[in-house]
This record gives sequence, C-alpha cells and structure tokens, in this order.
Amino acid sequence: MIEVKPSNVKFNEREFSSFQKELGVNLPNDYKKFLERNNGGTPELNIVELQNKEINSFSVTDFFGFNNVKINDLRSQYDNSENFTQTIYLNW
Repeated sequence: MIEVKPSNVKFNEREFSSFQKELGVNLPNDYKKFLERNNGGTPELNIVELQNKEINSFSVTDFFGFNNVKINDLRSQYDNSENFTQTIYLNW
C-alpha cells in the first residue's frame, strides 16, 4: 500500500456531493473514502517500479483532492477537461 501524506485542506462532504450532482455521476466509493481520509495528498514514496520491459517505473507526485491547490484540485481539473468523468474512471 502507498503511504500518503494528507492534504492540509479538510474534505467537505456537502461540496463534494454537490460536485457529483453537477457531474451527473457518483465517483467511485473507494475514491470518496480516500478523499475523506486524505483529500488528495502526496505519496511518501513517489516512484512506482513496474515489471514491464517498456516502462520500468513512473513517478506520482500528487493525488487529486477536493478544493485543494488548483493544479491538484478535482474541480479545477473538471473545469479544464472535456472528458473529465472518463479520465477519472479510467485512471481510478
């Protein structure tokens, strides 16, 4: 399991529910639990090693939270992406 240093911004259930209604979808429950616990955050170890010949590893610098710093914020990503819900579901 990846250890995560939580965001400094507290998760707001009411605003998140409103955001889901705006999207017209419910985001995965596991993701909501992650937001309740960490509201995004930074992984302690950010290099993920793979057993793949084409890609050896990748780096994860931050996880999206809700009402966080703009670049790491779910709503900001939604406002800047036409395919937001597809991106979230495919990547989660």
